[in-house]
Amino acid sequence: MQIKDVGEFGLIDRLRKIVKSESKNLFLGIGDDAAVVGSAKRKYTLVTTDSFVEQVHFNRAWATWNDIGYKAMMANVSDIAAMGGIPEWAVISLNLPDKTNVKDVEDLYRGIGLASTNNGVHIVGGNVSKASVTSLHITLLGSADKVIPRSGAKIGDVIAVTGTLGLAHAGLRIFQKKLTSSRNNLGRTKFLRPEARIKWINVLIRNKIKVNACIDLSDGLASDLGHVCKASGVGAVIDLSAIPVAVATQKVATMAHENVMDYVLFGGEDYELLLSMSKKEFIKAKIVLKQNIHAIGFATRDKTLKVFDGEFRTLTPKGYKHF
Repeated sequence: MQIKDVGEFGLIDRLRKIVKSESKNLFLGIGDDAAVVGSAKRKYTLVTTDSFVEQVHFNRAWATWNDIGYKAMMANVSDIAAMGGIPEWAVISLNLPDKTNVKDVEDLYRGIGLASTNNGVHIVGGNVSKASVTSLHITLLGSADKVIPRSGAKIGDVIAVTGTLGLAHAGLRIFQKKLTSSRNNLGRTKFLRPEARIKWINVLIRNKIKVNACIDLSDGLASDLGHVCKASGVGAVIDLSAIPVAVATQKVATMAHENVMDYVLFGGEDYELLLSMSKKEFIKAKIVLKQNIHAIGFATRDKTLKVFDGEFRTLTPKGYKHF
């Protein structure tokens, strides 16, 4: 059965059943001209949006429809996490060729729904439109008592990251270079079904650990660190030996005859968090997050990015750019 067989509103009815939301703060959800939601008992409302366009953000030769939906929602949740917030409400715009199979769109929504449920997100509306290429656009609202901006890094701050870096890019290279090995499952999973670090940032918040600046690592360490430094008016020095790298990432780089540091510095879509905080606050963060957070450098007065691997070198951000 294709979309053209059920029509716009028939498709919406099917999708509404998949992501049915119930919340005491939801007064009117999918089915009207706009959703009606109550305000959370927090000071700030956060709004973010991301697009997922076929052959730009995803390739259906590699990803299932479920994978695509899951990752699209996680990209938005990760943005809310980077601001120190709680994700709450989402609206979704779908653009689809009319010959798209209805089952495929339902699977897409099941992926969106799973990522939403796992992170407390309620899908409350959206739009469906005919298009020549598949794309989905998610707008996510969240809330926070205190916002963590990119612009708060201070000279002398510890630069830290959650998780390990470069694994998502390793997953991408597995598909691009058609690498086959049982060891590659971690990379594939990280690339197709990343996890936003919403729980980890909120552990820090609950424990009253002050984070001066934060950004999610969607464009690669070099680029995203550059965004923080530019916004904060500082520089940074990164110790390459301190960056956490999974064994699986190194193995993929070796199989591909590539430098793993290129994965770590310039590969995107890890959706880990890069944080800037005082040494005192980092010690507290290490106690509560343990091996889930690592110090990799520090913020400097000199407004340049440098890496250290036995000698200091200037770090030039590079990686994927839309334009």
